Amino acid sequence: MKDAIKKNTKEFLEKIGFDDIKIAITKKEDLYKISLQTNEEEQGMLIGYHGETISALQLLLSIIIYKKEGKWEKILVDVGDYRQQRQEQLKELALKASQRVKFSGRPVSLSGLSSFERRTVHMVLKDDPAIESFSEGEGKWRMLVVAPKVEGEAPKKIKN
Repeated sequence: MKDAIKKNTKEFLEKIGFDDIKIAITKKEDLYKISLQTNEEEQGMLIGYHGETISALQLLLSIIIYKKEGKWEKILVDVGDYRQQRQEQLKELALKASQRVKFSGRPVSLSGLSSFERRTVHMVLKDDPAIESFSEGEGKWRMLVVAPKVEGEAPKKIKN
């Protein structure tokens, strides 16, 4: 399956004008990671604004692989270690938000995060006894709220 994923990824990228990209496929448990390496300008184009393009690319490749291979596979597309760097940024964002909440005693809202990014922040903050995090809103207006934990009150439900 690795060879088929690599072949389909290469064909797709060539069709959309990316000819000089190094593609590496790794498998960990049931997830195939497609790592793409190219020059800085093309990396930016593949990642897109707030990772929107890389997410779309991941979805399209999943569909292409399903259509051509007849089997759904979990895939993760990464361009130039963007995903790892974004994870570190989200951890830092979560910790700064929790510090602001603890200092001010007031909730802090974080908008513009994908469901995966909101989940990452929730996971970073889940063991902090002084705060809680939950999501509010719908669609593109959905945001993550970091708030002081109120004694005797049940934690808010997290619905990503």
